[in-house]
Amino acid sequence: MNMETTLEIKTLPAVALHTDAAGLLARVETAISAVTRRSRIPILEYLLIEQDATGYRVTGTDLEFAIQAGTIGEVTARTCYAARELRDALKVAKKHAVSLVDGKMTTPLGETTINTMSTESYPTIPSIEANATVVSFPEFRDALKYVAPCVSDEEARFTLNGALVDVPNGCIVATDGHRLGRRRVAMEGGTAFKIHRKTAAALVKSKYNGVCYIGHNDDHTAYLVGDVVYLERKLKGNFPEYERVIPKAFDYRMTFDLASLRAAMAAIKPALDVRSKAMRINSVFGAVTLTASTGNSTAHVKATVDADIVNLVISWQYVMDALVTETGETVELRFSADNKGDVKQATLWGGDTVIMPMRA
Repeated sequence: MNMETTLEIKTLPAVALHTDAAGLLARVETAISAVTRRSRIPILEYLLIEQDATGYRVTGTDLEFAIQAGTIGEVTARTCYAARELRDALKVAKKHAVSLVDGKMTTPLGETTINTMSTESYPTIPSIEANATVVSFPEFRDALKYVAPCVSDEEARFTLNGALVDVPNGCIVATDGHRLGRRRVAMEGGTAFKIHRKTAAALVKSKYNGVCYIGHNDDHTAYLVGDVVYLERKLKGNFPEYERVIPKAFDYRMTFDLASLRAAMAAIKPALDVRSKAMRINSVFGAVTLTASTGNSTAHVKATVDADIVNLVISWQYVMDALVTETGETVELRFSADNKGDVKQATLWGGDTVIMPMRA
């Protein structure tokens, strides 16, 4: 079943919800990550709230991606509320109890009217058993966070609009054609699949620290994270054979003091070319410097290198993105160079990030 607008056969009564504002706000803020800010289909700017005999669930979708926050049994009531109106009202009332009935939210502070729409046109969300792959969610989240900057945002390159979750090889990989990020994570069961960048961005926001369960049908992938289900339409196309991109051997290594590297990069940032953000890494008999491609700023950095001469032009932004999750004292750059010291291949941090050098 696809996430498409279909008419409901059974009409259910409107929600009459009495709960704490903070708990409802948490579910609303989770589900709203899937809601379109401005859509040609008005219902997609709304959240669906459903109740059973004991609890409630909040759902948001843009037809390609959906989030269901909260687990319930047989639905007994449902109402669509304007997503951002509801969220803003709950932020004001978050320390109080709230009643949500017939489009009105009542709290000790007063009453707020929130726009509603008929639930008949709300998209049907497929139900998928998340039982194919099991993974520690903190490890999964950290791996997604590491590779996320490498995911392409070019719609024309739709096969690269997500990351490859390579279950058999225990890693998550992303590339935009200019760089590649890979992070290892232990996973049990299932085959390789792709995760869309929007899904990955929503998962990274979750603070859940338990186990994540993942399942599939022919068209969708579901991620069960605590009491929240993230559901995405599968990305089409084949992911590149990434192992062919990762160099198998290198001639040299340059080991940076991480604090010194970050300080040097911050020092040259104001002088970077706005469009390319290129920087030059030079080493002459062990003296390592970073220089903005404009030539207007140079900073020394503590590093050891086993090559006499090194000339490397590389994206400042790509290196900074790779440093986001680094917490150690040093980071390593491995590379091959010609007899003039010009770097032809480079990989950062032991093969986890491959960045193509830029033209000098």
